[in-house]
Amino acid sequence: MAERPFRPPAAKPKSTRLRAFMLVSVVLMGAAAFLVGSGLVFGPESGTSATKGLTGDTTTISISGRKFRLELALTHEKRFKGLSGRDTIPADGGMLFVFSRPVVTAFVMRDCPVPIDVIYLDKSGRITAMHQMQPDAPRAAHEQNRSAPTPSAPAWEWVNDAYESRLTKHPSRYAIQFAIELRGGTLPSLGLKEGDKIEFDYQSLISRAE
Repeated sequence: MAERPFRPPAAKPKSTRLRAFMLVSVVLMGAAAFLVGSGLVFGPESGTSATKGLTGDTTTISISGRKFRLELALTHEKRFKGLSGRDTIPADGGMLFVFSRPVVTAFVMRDCPVPIDVIYLDKSGRITAMHQMQPDAPRAAHEQNRSAPTPSAPAWEWVNDAYESRLTKHPSRYAIQFAIELRGGTLPSLGLKEGDKIEFDYQSLISRAE
């Protein structure tokens, strides 16, 4: 999964462009949160199944009494890429995305070949929406070329408009503070429902976010 890219509209009045810039700045600012219950653990733990196939900083959390070791998406690049390109996700692994302030958003399965479950949480840790996301059709030949969504966009943020436009959007419904992605098919076993709360304390990770 990955965040949707931002492409500014063409030729708008200055005041509109300013409002659009302010809005996207809110969406793209990096921050992160950690969930507690089973305890917070930074860095890899060699020999545990949760670390296999995962990269970067991770944190261990508990959801419905089950422990998951999640990669931390602390930068815009990490959040944009998400779990794209992973052909396997550990049964007790996944990724934790966090925003510095509440945003209404929608995740897409950009270059994701395997199913992924997503749990959206608001700033108080309550579930706003959940989706069992299925892979979209792979890129066609004409969808391979990428272009910059903005003049200053780094290479990793370049997209193909035709491909992006056909990706299924999985909305958060309401403003969220963070999202948890898990291996596809995990949600039914957790017995969660919208409105359920997952306790969290994100101040420590916010201080590490870029």
